[in-house]
Amino acid sequence: MDLKFVVQDDKYVNIRDLLRNEFKVSSRLFLKLKRNKKIFINGEIFKMNSPLHFGDIIEVSIGFDEESENIFSKKMELDIIYEDNYLLILNKPAFVAVHPSIRHFDDSLSNRR
Repeated sequence: MDLKFVVQDDKYVNIRDLLRNEFKVSSRLFLKLKRNKKIFINGEIFKMNSPLHFGDIIEVSIGFDEESENIFSKKMELDIIYEDNYLLILNKPAFVAVHPSIRHFDDSLSNRR
């Protein structure tokens, strides 16, 4: 999925501010996008100190793979309410962690298959 924005005024000081306010990009996602070189200004990978100018075209590619070799699959029941190519809605049991952590290494929602 790609996001696109054309700068129309001087409302935003920098690219982080623009992405946070226009697309609700979290700080964590911003860092992942930056690290994976998925943010472009006028077709070029943005630089942290790049100023924004009227007419600049900001593009963000949020379709990238993340590493998951540290997530071990385990057969556990999933209560799937709806699923298509773009969306998965499920009923998450209370107190089940969403992703693996020190306390929930192999019993999180992400581990289930």
